[in-house]
Amino acid sequence: MKYLALIICLLLIIPSKSSAQHCPFDGGRLIAVHLTDAKGNPVGKKTEKLSLVEVNNPAPDSCTYAEGPLKKNFEPTKSYLQNRYERYWDHWIEPDYKDWILFNPGYYAIVLNQAETNCMIKKDGDFVYRPRQFEVQFQIDNQNQIVKVPENKIYSLCTNNGSWKRIIPLEIKLEK
Repeated sequence: MKYLALIICLLLIIPSKSSAQHCPFDGGRLIAVHLTDAKGNPVGKKTEKLSLVEVNNPAPDSCTYAEGPLKKNFEPTKSYLQNRYERYWDHWIEPDYKDWILFNPGYYAIVLNQAETNCMIKKDGDFVYRPRQFEVQFQIDNQNQIVKVPENKIYSLCTNNGSWKRIIPLEIKLEK
């Protein structure tokens, strides 16, 4: 009887402990951009700045961990992820994603944390989460270009949501 009680306790405890594990990318959201010329060839960073800019937030300073609207610069996907997740690169990311299309020339990325993805506003001892809206902004020949980022192009990096190969970049074709 003692052993039966011990087995039942172990069966109840083990699943609860194992489900508490989180991947190292929890809370991270990736936005990828594929930048091509008019013929579909990859474009190096010929633009003055390829930036992600928060829009349509009437009070960005009210968001927790924010100082005004969010603005971050895109970087080439492979080097960006290699630097950001250096600890996981050699044993996890590179072996699984060495042939990933987003590591090719012309692909750029940004990773947002939870506070950057959602405007977190303190209310009654809790937080209200409001999804932030973004645009990709850049200049070519001193002309500003703007591309709206649809909500479905902001991907969770947690591997519990599937392989990163499911991520489809926002396609931006430069006309000049």
